[in-house]
Amino acid sequence: MIASYSWTWLTGLKRNRLANPDQKTGNRPICNVALTDRGTVVHLKGHGFVRVFKMVAQDGDIDDRATNDVQMSPLKRQQWAEFEWLIEEYHRSLQQCCGVE
Repeated sequence: MIASYSWTWLTGLKRNRLANPDQKTGNRPICNVALTDRGTVVHLKGHGFVRVFKMVAQDGDIDDRATNDVQMSPLKRQQWAEFEWLIEEYHRSLQQCCGVE
């Protein structure tokens, strides 16, 4: 449905999500795909070609993020991650301070 609106999206991926990095070896879990710092274009089963970024948090946690904007730069991805964090803080504040569930 999102594709019909031509929206750009950035989302987290579970480590077992199937992707094909080179169109030769077939689908395998994204955790087994070598990802570069600038993002790697892979074919994501069910979504077509996407750029996948590996994000390492300060505590060492690793998150894989995917976007349908295959031209997205690491800087733009970082800006989107900051927006995502602001939204998380807003929702947490609503729940803790206002009792909104």
